[in-house]
Amino acid sequence: MIVYSTYWKIVKKNLPLILLYIGIFTAISWFNIASAADESSTGYVGNQVKVAIINKDVDGKIAQNLSDYISKKNKIVEVEDNDEAMQDALFYRAAEYIIIIPNNFTEDFLAGKDVMIERIQVPDSYSGYYVDNMIDKYLNLVRLYKTGTGYDINRIIEKVEADLEINTNVEMAENAVDDTGAKLAAIVNFTSYVIMAITILFIGLTLGAFNQKNIKRRNNISPVKSRKFSIAQIICNGLLVFCIVGLNILIILILSGEKAMTLNAAIMYLNMFICGAVALSIGFLIANLIKSKNGQTAVANTLSLGFSFISGVFVPLEMLDEGVKLIGSFTPIYWFVRVNNEVAGMTDITVNKLSDVFLWMGIQLLFAIAILIVGIVVSRHKTLGDKE
Repeated sequence: MIVYSTYWKIVKKNLPLILLYIGIFTAISWFNIASAADESSTGYVGNQVKVAIINKDVDGKIAQNLSDYISKKNKIVEVEDNDEAMQDALFYRAAEYIIIIPNNFTEDFLAGKDVMIERIQVPDSYSGYYVDNMIDKYLNLVRLYKTGTGYDINRIIEKVEADLEINTNVEMAENAVDDTGAKLAAIVNFTSYVIMAITILFIGLTLGAFNQKNIKRRNNISPVKSRKFSIAQIICNGLLVFCIVGLNILIILILSGEKAMTLNAAIMYLNMFICGAVALSIGFLIANLIKSKNGQTAVANTLSLGFSFISGVFVPLEMLDEGVKLIGSFTPIYWFVRVNNEVAGMTDITVNKLSDVFLWMGIQLLFAIAILIVGIVVSRHKTLGDKE
């Protein structure tokens, strides 16, 4: 009991630091979930582009009708008819697209002359393609009615307006573009950083306190056998990791609600506990290798951040260079992320489909076992050295 009480006193002393890491994770998770809620939609709405129309063909019916059509679908802004004003408007994004309709455009267009509407837009802007398409669509319809019918200009405009009023109602099919799983996976992926940082740091602090030379010698001559002492430490460290992972899961459940209560999410939570086991083994090894608290803190931060950057936590795996991913595959966090991303995309979970997931979980456990064995060897070597 003395071992347990001493252990938790050490944890209690460093509790503010644990809460700091948990607070950072909570804030980032809340931000991601809030962003996801704002972006969720079941329909489609066309973007409005800031368009300036300079119509020099004031009396032309086609020019005026085209201006009206563009105005209905976009946000119209005023820009003076000179090069400097137009350049300033585009540079400061007061306008994204400027249309200049030349004099006598309607008359020349109906006469079949090669007349052009001048178009100026922000370089490499997707919105320019949207407005380009509107102008071309309108003019092509006018040209079609003019050459294929004997309608006068008023009748042509009437028919063109009727055609342009035809809209397609777009509804998102249920689960067709549902990225809820991907967003949850991104949040769970980030927990690996929190779990690794807190676990490695605090196991280092707690075991470091017990591994001080004088305290360790005192424990060696105490009535408590070294085997029982080691088992007690393992139990305490395991409970600490369980609490850290459990607290992260609880935060996800509170912030995400029903979206985090699926079978996919449950598999991700199991993966989090495996990540905790990996962090436990790494923390055990570091605690036996490094005695300095500052050194343990530096290593904990370096490893947790380093793993996160090259393994798909901070930057999605699909955006990483192949060389970086190859290096990341030699870390357990890479396989942790692979599991979450794979599970997130599953709509029908079966044992066969989970074969890769179980394999990647197994790889993480192998990392944990291998690192733990190295830690035990180092610990025994140091114990023998202290006895001598």
